[in-house]
Amino acid sequence: MSSSTVLPQGEAKYSFGTGSVVQGSRAYRTTTQMNSFELQFARDAIDEYGEFENDWDGYGAKPIDPITLSNAHAAALALLSSWELPAPDLTPNSNGTISFEWESAAGFAHLEIGKSRYAFFIKLESGDRFVRDGEASSVESLLAKLIQSALFPKRQPTPTLSNVSYPQAA
Repeated sequence: MSSSTVLPQGEAKYSFGTGSVVQGSRAYRTTTQMNSFELQFARDAIDEYGEFENDWDGYGAKPIDPITLSNAHAAALALLSSWELPAPDLTPNSNGTISFEWESAAGFAHLEIGKSRYAFFIKLESGDRFVRDGEASSVESLLAKLIQSALFPKRQPTPTLSNVSYPQAA
């Protein structure tokens, strides 16, 4: 795959094929080109939410604050650049936050990012739950590991068993 450069709105620069994402003066390594694609998809959606004005949903929704957008970008980097997670479903919320959601047959995970805090939970089909919250500017990559292991575990290859018999010569 050849390397190409895309310059979206803002100062972020994404280089595909090289496995790197550069934002301002900081560089982030991605593990695969697929992760770069997923990260780009998430960042584009987040950038689009920054263009929303007052009452963008027709029910009095607040515009998404630039600090929330920055926190959501940082969360996308933390979650998608180090792990082989699929891109989340991203949703702007009328209270000015942004939600990231993943779903699989095993359950679902939800992360809501605001100006100062984040809230996170996983609910598994087994009934098990995990809840965490923290500073919105420091979403941990640990959450990605939790999502990956709970909802998208890597399957272990099934060993191939072969039994070959040859007739014995008399």
